Amino acid sequence: MAETRQQDSPRPQPAGREAALVASLAFGGAVVAGVAWGVVAGMTMLTIAACVYVITMRGRATQLERMMAGVIRSKHRFEHQIDERLQAEKDLRAQAASLEEKGAALELARGQAESASRVKSVFLANMSHEIRTPMNGIIGMAELLLDTDLGREQRDFTKTIHSSGKGLLRILNDILDFSKIEAGKLELESHEFHLRPCLQGVVELLYSSAHDKGVDLTCLVHPSVPDRLSGDSTRLRQVVTNLIGNAIKFTSEGSVALEVSVVSRHESNVSLRFDIADTGIGIPADRQRDLFRPFTQLDASVTREYGGTGLGLAISNQLASMMGGKLGVESVEGEGSTFSFDACFTAFEEADRVQADIASLSGRRMLVVDTSESSRRVLRAYCEGLGLKVDEATGHLDAIETLRTGATGSRPFDFVLIDRDLDGVDGKEAASEIKSILELKGTAVILMNTLGRTDKPSTLARAGLDAWVSKPIGAAKLQSALAHVMADVDEPTDRERGHAASTPRTSGAATASVLLVEDNVVNQKVASMLLRRLGCDVQMANNGKIAVEKVESKSFDIIFMDCQMPVMSGFEATAAIRKLGPAKSSIPIVAMTANAMSGDRERCLVAGMNDYLSKPVQRDALANVLNRWVELEPDGPTGADTAMNEGNENDVLDREVIESLRELSGPDEPSLFAELVELFLDDTPIRIKDLDNAFAKADAEGIERAAHALKSSAANLGALGLSELFRELEGAGRENDLERAAGLLPNAHSEFQRVEDALKAELS
Repeated sequence: MAETRQQDSPRPQPAGREAALVASLAFGGAVVAGVAWGVVAGMTMLTIAACVYVITMRGRATQLERMMAGVIRSKHRFEHQIDERLQAEKDLRAQAASLEEKGAALELARGQAESASRVKSVFLANMSHEIRTPMNGIIGMAELLLDTDLGREQRDFTKTIHSSGKGLLRILNDILDFSKIEAGKLELESHEFHLRPCLQGVVELLYSSAHDKGVDLTCLVHPSVPDRLSGDSTRLRQVVTNLIGNAIKFTSEGSVALEVSVVSRHESNVSLRFDIADTGIGIPADRQRDLFRPFTQLDASVTREYGGTGLGLAISNQLASMMGGKLGVESVEGEGSTFSFDACFTAFEEADRVQADIASLSGRRMLVVDTSESSRRVLRAYCEGLGLKVDEATGHLDAIETLRTGATGSRPFDFVLIDRDLDGVDGKEAASEIKSILELKGTAVILMNTLGRTDKPSTLARAGLDAWVSKPIGAAKLQSALAHVMADVDEPTDRERGHAASTPRTSGAATASVLLVEDNVVNQKVASMLLRRLGCDVQMANNGKIAVEKVESKSFDIIFMDCQMPVMSGFEATAAIRKLGPAKSSIPIVAMTANAMSGDRERCLVAGMNDYLSKPVQRDALANVLNRWVELEPDGPTGADTAMNEGNENDVLDREVIESLRELSGPDEPSLFAELVELFLDDTPIRIKDLDNAFAKADAEGIERAAHALKSSAANLGALGLSELFRELEGAGRENDLERAAGLLPNAHSEFQRVEDALKAELS
C-alpha cells in the first residue's frame, strides 16, 4: 500500500516528463501492437481467404479437369460412332449391291422356273396323251369283251384286265392332279348338279369292294341338306371317292359310313359337312399330322399290305381347301377313323312337287329288319324323312314277334323293309314266312337285295314280296319302292336321277348319225363299237381334213373330234366346220382327247367345240354326252348297225323286261302277257290322242299329265325308247316349253308305231 501511495504521489517535473514519455511510448506501443495485431489478423484472414480460394479453385480445376476428360471421352465416342456409321453405310452399300445381284439372279431363276414349268406342263400333257392312248385300248376293249359270250375263266381274266387298267388310270390321274395342284394350275368349275344322285353314284361304285370284304357301306344325306347345288361336282366326287376308298381299304370288318349335314346356310350360300367314318385299323396319334403330306403312308408295312401312291389324301386336302373347307381326321388306333371336310356351294330353291303317294305315307308304320346297326340308322333316317313311323328289328324272329304284337294291337305295321342277309336266314325266306302269317297279310314286304343275288323277278314275286330294291339304299330307291307298293309305279324324277346321270339308250330304239374323227386305229375301234352299242350310225374320218370334207357332203347329228391328228388338227377342223354355214356350223362337236391338263377343256371350248370328253372313253360318259347334245330320231338302224340288227324287229323292246313279263304269267295264267300287251295297245293310242289335244290347246299342264301316264306304261312293257320320249315330253310340259314338245311329238308317234309292231310280233 505504501509503495502504491508512493508511486501515485507527484513527482518532480523531470520525473513527470519521463512518465509522459513512458506513457506515450506505452500508448504508441499499444497502438503499434494493435496495428500489428490487426495486420497479423488481416494477414491471417487473407491467408485463410487465400487458402479457401486456393482450395476452391483447386476443386473447380479438378471439376474442369473431369469435365474436360468427359468431353474428350465423348469426343472419342462420337468419333467412334461416326466411324461405325461410315462403316455401316459402306456395308449397306455393299449389301445393296449384293441384293441387286441376287435380285437379278432371282429374276433369271424365276424366268428359268417358269420356262421349266411350261416344259413340265407340256411334258405332262404329252405323257398323259401317250399313256391314255394305250389305256383307252386296254379299258375300252375289256369293256367290249365283257359284253360278249365268255367262259367263267375268260370273264374272270377280262375283269382283272379291266379293273387293273382302271387302277392304273386312277394312279395316273392322281399324279396329274398333284402336278397341277403343285403348279397352281388346277381350278374348280362351277355348274349345277344334284347332290344325292352324285353321292349315291359314288357309293354304288364302291359298294362291290366293300361287300366283298364283308364291310357294310352306307350313305346318309340328312333331309335338311339341299339337293340342287352349284359347284364342282367332279372334284367333290373325287374327294368323297378317295376317302371312302381309303376307309374300305383299311377296314376288314364292320362298317364305312358317309354322312352329310348342313354346317351353315346364309341366303343362297350353304356350307356342308362330309363325314366318312370307318371301323378300321385306326391311325396312331403321332402319325396323324403326316397324313396329308404327299407320298406319305403310315409306314412301309402299310404300303406293302395296302398299296397306293400316298397322294390321295394330299390331293383331297388341297381340293377341300379350294372348296372352302379343310380336311381333318379323328382316329383311335385299333378302333377306326373319321375323316371330315367342309365344302361351300350355292343352293337353289326347289319346287315342292311331292307326289301324292309319298305324301300319303305320313304317319304309316315301317319295320326295318337288318343286322347292321349303321344300316338301320340310315334307313330310319330316310323313312322318317318320308313321314313314316319307324321301329327296328335285328333278326327275322324278332321281326315276326314285333309284327304280331303290332297286328294284335291298334297299330299294325304297313310296311316291312327286310335285308336279304340276316344271321343264318335268307331274307327272302323270312319274307315268305311273314307273308304266310294270316294276320300279317295286309303288311307289304320290301326286300333289300344284296350284291350278287340274281333271282328272277318272277321268283321274288312268288315268294310273296311286294317290292324289292338293291343295296346300297338311297332315298330315291326307297321312295321308288314305296311308290311301287302304293300302286303308282313310276321312274325316278329328274330330281332323283340328277341331270348328270346317264341312261344308255336301247339299241335300235333311236339312231344318231355320228362322225368319229380319230387317227388312232385302236381308239377308232373302241369308240365306234361303244357308239354302235348305244344305237348310233358311225362314220369314220382319219384326220380333220377328211372330217371337213365329210361334213360338207353329209349331215351329222354330232361329231366326236380328236384334237391331235396329222394333216389337220381337231382345232383347225372345228374352225373350218364353223365356217360352213348355219346348217353345218350348228352341229355339236365334242372334243375327244387324251390330254387332261388344266386349260385343255377351256382351249377346246374357245376353239368352238361344245363339250369335252377325256380319254380313255367309257360307255357311261359317252352315253351322257349323247343324251346331252343329240335329239335322236327314231329311225331304224343304218350303216354298220344294219348287219348287227338285221332280222330282229324287237330291238325296240327290252328283252329282259319282256322275259320277266312272260315269267310272271306262269302256268296258272298263261294269257297274262297277252292281256297286258293288248291293254297297252288299246289304251296308249287314246292317251296319245289326249297328248295331241293338250298340245293343240297349248295346255302345258295337260301335256305333262298325259306324258307322265304314258311314260310308266311304256317302260312296264319294255319300250324304253318310247318311255324316254314321253319323259322328255313330260319335262317339256313341266317347263312350258311348247316348241320342244312340238319337236318331240312326231318322234313319239313314229316310235309308238315301231313298238306296236314289235309287240304284235311278240304275240304272234
